[in-house]
Amino acid sequence: MAPNQHICGFYYTTPRVDANPWEDQCQRHYLPQLGLKSHTTILSRTSRTLLTQTFTNPDQTKAIKNVRYTFPLYDGVSVVGFTCRIGDRLIKGQVKEKEKAKSDFNQAVERGQVAGLLEQLPDAADVFTTTVGNIPPGATIVAEIAYLGELKHDAQVDGIRFTIPTAIAPRYGKYPGELLSKPASAQAHASSGMEIVIDAVSDDYSPIKQLRSPTHPISVSMGVTSTAPDAEPTMTKASATLSLGTAELDTDFIIQVVAKDTGNPTAILETHPRIPQQRALMTTLVPKFSLPSIRPEIVFICDRSGSMGSGSKIPTAVEALKLFLKSLPVGVKFNICSFGSRYTFLWPKSKSYSQDSLEEAIKHVQTFHSDYGGTEIFEPLKATFENRYKDMELEIMLLTDGDVWGHESIFAYLNEHIYVQKEPVRVFTLGVGLDASSALVEGIARAGNGFSQAVDDNEKMDRKIVRMLKGALSPHITDYSLEVKYADDKQGNSDDGFELVEKVTDGLRVNLNLRDTDAQHEAGVNNGKGETVHQLAARKAVSELEEGRGWLSEAVDATGAKLKEKMEGRWDELVEREAVRLGVKFQVGGKWCSFVALEQNPENQDAKPASRDWKYLDGGEPIPSAATGDPSLADYQQGVMLLRQEKAAAGPRFMMMASASAKPGGRGGAGMKGFRQRVTDKLGQQHQPAAAAAVSAVNPADVQLMSSEPIMEACADPLADDVVATVLAIAFLRLKVAEEEEAWELVVEKAEDWLNEGSGVGEEVVRAMKEKAEALVKGKE
Repeated sequence: MAPNQHICGFYYTTPRVDANPWEDQCQRHYLPQLGLKSHTTILSRTSRTLLTQTFTNPDQTKAIKNVRYTFPLYDGVSVVGFTCRIGDRLIKGQVKEKEKAKSDFNQAVERGQVAGLLEQLPDAADVFTTTVGNIPPGATIVAEIAYLGELKHDAQVDGIRFTIPTAIAPRYGKYPGELLSKPASAQAHASSGMEIVIDAVSDDYSPIKQLRSPTHPISVSMGVTSTAPDAEPTMTKASATLSLGTAELDTDFIIQVVAKDTGNPTAILETHPRIPQQRALMTTLVPKFSLPSIRPEIVFICDRSGSMGSGSKIPTAVEALKLFLKSLPVGVKFNICSFGSRYTFLWPKSKSYSQDSLEEAIKHVQTFHSDYGGTEIFEPLKATFENRYKDMELEIMLLTDGDVWGHESIFAYLNEHIYVQKEPVRVFTLGVGLDASSALVEGIARAGNGFSQAVDDNEKMDRKIVRMLKGALSPHITDYSLEVKYADDKQGNSDDGFELVEKVTDGLRVNLNLRDTDAQHEAGVNNGKGETVHQLAARKAVSELEEGRGWLSEAVDATGAKLKEKMEGRWDELVEREAVRLGVKFQVGGKWCSFVALEQNPENQDAKPASRDWKYLDGGEPIPSAATGDPSLADYQQGVMLLRQEKAAAGPRFMMMASASAKPGGRGGAGMKGFRQRVTDKLGQQHQPAAAAAVSAVNPADVQLMSSEPIMEACADPLADDVVATVLAIAFLRLKVAEEEEAWELVVEKAEDWLNEGSGVGEEVVRAMKEKAEALVKGKE
């Protein structure tokens, strides 16, 4: 596993003096985990999990100024609670606006208090990270995180699927850094090992028939739950337990709950325990309408990138494609697109399904290997849209492990074409492998008006494939309504269509109507108190806002004009403000909200730090990140820059470096003055040629390697090395940190002006050098 990837655990960082310029500049040191406990309650199609993990600082003489705790959570999960106990000191989390949370966290750390900050990585919804400050020598750390989830239907068993993930694609398994040894005193720790408990409770009319795991051996008790083992047994309750002697889970833990009549429509009406007159409604409507099938164009987009070479992903994808192809009905048109860092189509345009086209497609699929380079989904997706038949519906079947970051551009494209331009296109996704990125797989399906399924090496997939194909062949329904009926219609209002129902009486009925048909579904309502449905609804609304959709995008003013068009210049601010309002009100973390955990009742907040005499394992420097207050955008523009590494699984904003005060050293230049930052700094200096300034920012070995190319040998100009350095620097910025173009585009423009007008090298030679430089930078990935 690459050193820039994540697993679940606590770590601190120290500078690496031997890192290559394109590599992570810091070494991770993981604290040993002593124990793990997880308790989940599944109610209907929702889950609430309390995850408790115990770690230790193995050094008895040195403290740790900052540690980061990262953990994978599947798409759609809402973090709703965070507490951390360090020794005898307790910190408890509260959701605040992200910048306010950072400020409170930094102030607490400066005072020497124990503090924590929990936030979602900006570019991946399935990665959450916590930063905790001031860990004393030899301290035990107990972290508790509560999170909610809306569970998916598992077509293979016709039940509900719950997953506790240990991986973020393909980032699981071995530690991406040094795992510190446990101290001898920790070997007999009371919390050692692992225990996972799942309690399932179903509706009265839907008894549980089976509780099983396709991934792990479990102990199952039918009729009772772990919290009430002596209660009267009932068929609507069950409990499962997984116990291991070590605190290691090498693969995702999957539980399947099979109950009777799970396809019946249901609704849960929940009253908030603390907010007056606040209720929330969740409905589950399984479509079982007798509607005629369509004969659309179906394009299979299959991931053949290098990450698909791990395990049995390619064989699994090939088998899935064969099932898809053999199940297609006569009358559809279909095509196959393979993608990685490039993409190809089997045919220029989709062909009609026939025996000849099927045989040709099967032969093509059998040649698949993971030989297409990196994972770049946007371009093949865009090409599929542009290449479609305009007089037919298009159904896209995307098969991928989702090993890609920066999902926003994909979501924005789907929003524009499906929601704004109303193109008759749907996107279904099949996550391949246990470590498939759920944020991407489920996010694309959600944005594409389809749904997702997941398959791994040990699961049958035929029913899942058929379910996806049936979904693709179902008609595009755009004329429907969801009706909520109150006991007294006068109590309704125009705002009740939002996920959070503001005013509801005890008498409630939910109907789903499809116009021009006789189909109508009515759901009975279960009542109760709690926060689960409220927080799930809030998270759903916030997710849609983060992905560029949601109710706010359809809001209009008194004249009927869309606010999105009327207030275009401030739209991003309005969206963020609404997401923050929901996050803070219902205590749900997200892209713009973070949990900040401060020490409970510290004796003297203004006291001098008790830690001032400590020596630190991490040098006492903060872990640079969006979470721990790295340089602001103003610092960014002044040249003190933390640039992104596009393929860093730690997330572009979480590239691990030393603090801004660290000095460069070694090949890569550990610290804030590392290779990437020096490139931008020196290209941006005003009073010297950009190319000459860039020479020291590019490794001499790279210049020699590139200069040895024939095209370089033909360039006898004495400034050739300067030109090479500049061309390499520009190629690095464009290929590795493209998402930060706003920060470097002007200095690159200046450098290119020098290349074209002041370097003395001909235009054709410069163009050839740029091609060589791009090839060299790509080869360093």
